[in-house]
This record gives sequence, structure tokens and C-alpha cells, in this order.
Amino acid sequence: MIATSAIPLIFPNSNIGSVSYSDGGIPKIGDNSPIFPIYLRGCDEFFVVHNRKGIKTDKNKYKRSKIIDISPSKDLGGMLRFNGDVSKKLIELGYKDAKTLLSK
Repeated sequence: MIATSAIPLIFPNSNIGSVSYSDGGIPKIGDNSPIFPIYLRGCDEFFVVHNRKGIKTDKNKYKRSKIIDISPSKDLGGMLRFNGDVSKKLIELGYKDAKTLLSK
């Protein structure tokens, strides 16, 4: 499976079959969460990790699946901050948010 985290409109999308995948910035021009190819192969459980608060997967597209959306509990700010301390805080927040959600 391939996907991309390339900056939209600067780098090309990744194509798998007839589906075009783009980075999370512009879901209108690609599939923001690359679930579909795996869904077609029979997978029915997904953990989808988002980088924006409040984002949810359209579960109507995958009716026979169990999808768990993990979204940050607070705004992460700009994603182009290349700083070790900021990255460490974001990783810790992601871990805490996932642990809180999955312990329910």
C-alpha cells in the first residue's frame, strides 16, 4: 500500500488503480483516507487517524465496516513546523487522545 504526505498542488497525488490519493489538505481532489482499496479486499475494521479536530470518516461509504476515527482533542496548529519539541508534544497528544478513545 502506498500513500502520500506530499504537499498538495506542489507534488502529484499517488494513484492506486483508478483512485487518486492526496495529502490531507485537499480531500476534494483525492481520497483523504485511503480506506477504499483495502475495503475492496474485504477488510472490515479500520482505525483512521486525522490531523484536524472533529474530522469524521463518511461511514456511509463503508456500511459493512467498523471504523474508529481518532482526531486530536485540540487544534494542532500549522503542520509545517519542523521542530523537535513541537513534534514530541504532538506525538504525546496523539498517544493520549488514542488511549482515551480506545479505553472507553
